[in-house]
Amino acid sequence: MILFLLVNSMCDLCCSYCFYTIGHEKRDSSYIDSQKAEIFANAIDRIGFKSVILTGGDPLYSGLKEHSYALIEELKKRGIRVLINTSGAKLDDVDYDRLVRLGVDRIDISINSYDEAIHNSERGYYQDAVRLIDEMHKRGYRELATTTVITPTNSSFAAPTLSWLLDKGVEDARFQPVFMAKELQDYSAIGCAMNACMKIVSKPHTEHYVRLCEEAFTDPNCRVDDCQMGKNYFVCNAKGDLYPCFHVDERLCNILSDDLDFTRMQIRKSSESKRGACFGKHCVSLFDNPIFWKE
Repeated sequence: MILFLLVNSMCDLCCSYCFYTIGHEKRDSSYIDSQKAEIFANAIDRIGFKSVILTGGDPLYSGLKEHSYALIEELKKRGIRVLINTSGAKLDDVDYDRLVRLGVDRIDISINSYDEAIHNSERGYYQDAVRLIDEMHKRGYRELATTTVITPTNSSFAAPTLSWLLDKGVEDARFQPVFMAKELQDYSAIGCAMNACMKIVSKPHTEHYVRLCEEAFTDPNCRVDDCQMGKNYFVCNAKGDLYPCFHVDERLCNILSDDLDFTRMQIRKSSESKRGACFGKHCVSLFDNPIFWKE
């Protein structure tokens, strides 16, 4: 099983399409304090999660990154695979060295364009994002993944950006359509960019992924029941509350305070449950991963 762990809801960026910016999610002051790192790691290990995706917010947000480093260290002590989603903003040589030393298994960073002005108009901190890639490669770290979020603004830059990333040595360059408000959902330019990107980066599941993305944005009745959220993937917030999905407000338990047998029973029930077919446009990025497809 794999756990998305929302270590905080803070970030040094303010992306124009971020769930927090557009109101899809709400920031709060909760975060996983370094004093709770061991408690969280023990609970995650006992339950049986083998991989943890640290997300937020940004686990390496400048004001809270020391707490995330403590959590990473505790998770790695227990042999748990640790993946980090980060902007790379405000990191320096000390951070790059620390990420290598801690043995982080993968770092996922968003690059919206090879063009600095385009990237900064949507995300900011272009130089920091590129520096993270370059500096980690200099240190022999190859487990970097990138995500290019395709928007109406950067759509014509998307495919060239993937080529640029591959030339920089990024072996796992991904792409996904932006989540947009209803009044902005003109998928034509984004759809063309998705097809262009598929010619640059193609995996066995890519054609299916691109088709599903288009259906999710153009067909109001589109539903997909292949998602593994609540089955193999779960979401936990900084308070320890466990949910089957980012957008299903169905609290299963609290991994810190509830009995282990009860927690495992709730996870088993969720895994075996027959939820209604679901395909939220904001979850489309999850489908750029073979584990979300049924065999």
